[in-house]
Amino acid sequence: VMSIELPQHEATMVFAIPEQIYATVSKIQREAIYTPIVYHMINTLPQIEENNKVCVHFSDETVHIVAAERNQLLLANSYPAKDFVTAQYYIFLVIKEAMFNLQFTTIQLFGDITKEEKKGLTKYFKGVNIHTL
Repeated sequence: VMSIELPQHEATMVFAIPEQIYATVSKIQREAIYTPIVYHMINTLPQIEENNKVCVHFSDETVHIVAAERNQLLLANSYPAKDFVTAQYYIFLVIKEAMFNLQFTTIQLFGDITKEEKKGLTKYFKGVNIHTL
């Protein structure tokens, strides 16, 4: 288990690296710095001009979600999502927890998404912006 301080949000991120990956990388680079995708998503928050900020990244069977209101980090977490419908469930769960209005929220999406998936999100939200990290 590792951690990264987020002083600008008065928070600490705690995360795990699979042992096999950690051991392999440590053999090559002992001073390697590990940062999860959510860390990079949090660092993009100041560049997003929306009041309600929801950042989403899809990866292999996981959806990573960051929610912030203005500059206040509300949530950063990763959820198991083997398919897009499950990922949508977690996105809506976070929106509900953050008490954001769907019609006034633009999803900031990091990573790959199909046209059908983007269309599926666009019908619920104000918009979907695609970003690269």
